[in-house]
Amino acid sequence: MGKKTIISVFILLLLLLFLSDCGTPSDWKEIEIENYGYIKVPANWELCVVDGFTYIYRMENGEKKNVLVQYADDSGVNPYFSEIEDMVWIRDENFSNSAAFSRKKICYRDGSISEMYVSTFYNADISASKVFICIDDSVSEDTIRTITKFFSWSKHSDK
Repeated sequence: MGKKTIISVFILLLLLLFLSDCGTPSDWKEIEIENYGYIKVPANWELCVVDGFTYIYRMENGEKKNVLVQYADDSGVNPYFSEIEDMVWIRDENFSNSAAFSRKKICYRDGSISEMYVSTFYNADISASKVFICIDDSVSEDTIRTITKFFSWSKHSDK
């Protein structure tokens, strides 16, 4: 391998490292899913934990509006989703960061059906996954896909 090739490969690797955080809007921020990993979200979104379940929300007219809600944990399904009877896969997209973006048909006990975006974050360090359902119809598919795509087990470098 010649010197030019080695230098070219090195420059390419530096460029890829630099661009690895590209793709999220500059006004997004990183938040920690406690003891699990990090996601990037729009700047006006926040995170809270209620009864062991993570809720990611935004403020609207002075009130919290849930956007992404954790579906289950080791103790079972989040009571917020107690009326879900089944989730049927429509399509999904897996990313190299061990996260998956899905569109699922949600079937409720009363017979109603809706389609929702689902983000699954897998942390290999602790062999666990967390599933979040987007319950805010005003949030775009691209937004949820971008959040999923930039999940990380460790904090991104600050820019």
